[in-house]
Amino acid sequence: ALALLDLNLSLLPRKLCTQDAHLWNVLFNRTQPVFVDFTSIIPAPDEGRWHMLHQFEQYCLNPLLLMSAGYPTTARALQREILSYPDPRLLDALAVHRTPFPRSVYARRLWHATVQSVPLPLRKVLRPLIREFRGLMRGRTRQSVDGVREIEMLRNRVSAMEVTTRQSQWSDYYEGQNELPVYQGDPDALRARGEVTAKQRLVEQVLERLKPASVLDIGCNRGLFSQLAARTGARVVGIDTDEAALDLMYADSKRLRSGAVPLYVNAAAPAEAIGFKDMPFPTVTERLKADGVLCLALVHHLVYRETRMKFQHIARMLASYAQRWVIVEFVPGDDRHLQHFSTPDIDWYTLDNFVDALYKEFRSIERFASYPSPRVLLVCEK
Repeated sequence: ALALLDLNLSLLPRKLCTQDAHLWNVLFNRTQPVFVDFTSIIPAPDEGRWHMLHQFEQYCLNPLLLMSAGYPTTARALQREILSYPDPRLLDALAVHRTPFPRSVYARRLWHATVQSVPLPLRKVLRPLIREFRGLMRGRTRQSVDGVREIEMLRNRVSAMEVTTRQSQWSDYYEGQNELPVYQGDPDALRARGEVTAKQRLVEQVLERLKPASVLDIGCNRGLFSQLAARTGARVVGIDTDEAALDLMYADSKRLRSGAVPLYVNAAAPAEAIGFKDMPFPTVTERLKADGVLCLALVHHLVYRETRMKFQHIARMLASYAQRWVIVEFVPGDDRHLQHFSTPDIDWYTLDNFVDALYKEFRSIERFASYPSPRVLLVCEK
């Protein structure tokens, strides 16, 4: 949203603006938002104002307001379909304050609504007077409204919004609540991690050995292993469904300048973008397919939690995202963190059964001790 406002702040003094205010024209180069549709840049209206403020409210401001009110997942779901945006009535129902624009914008909307309420036959009779009045109003707007100042006010409003997700179930995963070392995104701790646990040493060794051009970290949390992969020079994407953890990873990536990109994606059941009929968007699997895939401390969640996946489904999912190899961690049933997960109907949850399922998708599998014991790391190659 800020990138779109900044672009128009640069364009308006040059008598230009964008003809769209949705975010389909903004892509990310790692952590840097980039506007990509130059054909959307057109001459600005005579009054020198950006005329797409209402569309900006629909596509950018309202979703941010929902996020700031504590409904980030709802905001994402309502934006998923193309040319769709959160219903303003939803924000009203949630009592979310949404009065972002100068009075001149609302006056224009009120005038349009008033004209539309006049019966059509009477409107035809009054049309010359309406046209003359519009011309007068347009002239007053040119004199009284500063288009650049209008966007600056909106930018200040957006910048002041608190949209960072509050602490979630997994956002404190690396804050000393378990056996894992403390990690808060600082580079010194990142450099020391390879000396701490068998899992981290092994992951770094495999990354150094294979030197993948791209890495996908499934269930990345705050992105400790995503950042380790980025240090090898790989292009890295970390995916998770924990909003707070992803917010932390994004801030870490910008501070570390690692370029590791966090995405809100459910790897097992991704919400595919619909796109246009003749130009469908590529699927999540196509977009995120990487040389190497990391899947650490996640398999037991896929089995025992809401997804209730079988081993063969997990193996196929991992293989679909990987071009060359996968490092996947298996947490056995006697792990103390897993004992409260176990249910009698899932007696097939064993390491041997998981390895058998992986062999249907991968030609070789190496086993290594992970951390904490008795966890196991499996390095699978296609």
